[in-house]
Amino acid sequence: MLGCGRNVVVDLGFALDGSNSIDSNEYRLTKDFVKDIIRSFSISEQGTHVGLLEYASEASIKVYFDDYDDTNELLMFVEGLTQARAARWKNCLFSSRMGTNTDRDEDLTQYTRQIKNRGIRTIAVGVGSDTNATELATIASSENNVFRLDEFEELKLIIKDLTPIECQGDLP
Repeated sequence: MLGCGRNVVVDLGFALDGSNSIDSNEYRLTKDFVKDIIRSFSISEQGTHVGLLEYASEASIKVYFDDYDDTNELLMFVEGLTQARAARWKNCLFSSRMGTNTDRDEDLTQYTRQIKNRGIRTIAVGVGSDTNATELATIASSENNVFRLDEFEELKLIIKDLTPIECQGDLP
């Protein structure tokens, strides 16, 4: 579970698939999911910060953690995002600038290990039958932080699994 926005301050990062592997409706549902999570936190200079990247043929940082300190402004930005619609980024989740991509699985393991060693909790959400269970497990902090869904419409269903009960009054 994520922390409650009224009580916990976190740096919350999202990685959105902007490739042509998902259609425009699925992209909209993904943005709605991100906005619903954002709404459950108090975004402010002293509160929770949000970072967001989009990946397609390459990764692009859309929001740095210090870009927004107002929930409504951040929500408007996310709503205005348009899908890159580039070819799917199959070589790696992390930018090639972080290292050579000769072995995708080894790179993914190396980078997620660095993240986990810093005490950063990661949650992996895969949608569709072609999601790689091993890859999701590698990304996630623990097996309890892996979510595999059949359809994008199911994203709303896992929000309650990601937020403690005291936060759920604000969720749709």
